[in-house]
Amino acid sequence: SVELSNSSSCQLALAWLLAERLGLRHCAWADPVMRPADSAAGLALGFQAMDSEVALGQVAAAAVAAGAPLLLYMPHCDRALYERALAAVGAAVAELPAGTSQTLPQRLSGTVFVGNSFS
Repeated sequence: SVELSNSSSCQLALAWLLAERLGLRHCAWADPVMRPADSAAGLALGFQAMDSEVALGQVAAAAVAAGAPLLLYMPHCDRALYERALAAVGAAVAELPAGTSQTLPQRLSGTVFVGNSFS
């Protein structure tokens, strides 16, 4: 929580800085242990708080539908969450209308993970 941890505050600040420098307009964040102070801090920096159970699917679907790059800032996540993120991107590509030229490899080339480890 940004309320209780300097590390969490620094991680949120880095996410905000990345979004600003990359010109990202649609920013969201999710954490299963998000506190009200976290939601408020994120909102003040332009991040919409999302339910962690549905966030990956919704964010991936929106990016795929728009043909937009997808930045997933996931510090301290375990491998299973990275795998869920990749599966969400794959599911979003699979649901595109027939005849859409976007393939999974093309979509993944526009997807960037920022994290600590994939192990």
